[in-house]
Amino acid sequence: MTLERWLDEADRVLIAAGAGLLAAAGYDYSDAERFAELFPVLHGKGLWARFQLIGLPLPPRLLWGYWSVHVDDIRFGEEPNPVYTRLRQLVGTRDHFVLTSNVDGLFARNGFDEERVWTPQGDYGRYR
Repeated sequence: MTLERWLDEADRVLIAAGAGLLAAAGYDYSDAERFAELFPVLHGKGLWARFQLIGLPLPPRLLWGYWSVHVDDIRFGEEPNPVYTRLRQLVGTRDHFVLTSNVDGLFARNGFDEERVWTPQGDYGRYR
């Protein structure tokens, strides 16, 4: 059975998503090139990927500098993402709900109603 046919037969759709969807959408926490571009000071200190910053103690100036750039890049980008846009198109007008561990706001930024998206781990948007 194809996904489209399965969705056509569904009364409701529950979408559960995590880091895998974020990675499929092109947000790679191990992307050394993007890290060097966004975080030249941290790159100059020998770091090369965002995942290295998870739980790493940094002086407040570097910590908040990292978080402000990271959140702006991940959460507040303006362009739609083709992976999330396609998922929204597939769901169409069906009754749906999203449960995601991602804190990036990509569902809402790509056409999903914020009232139908639950992010139990939070939302980077609250940092602004």
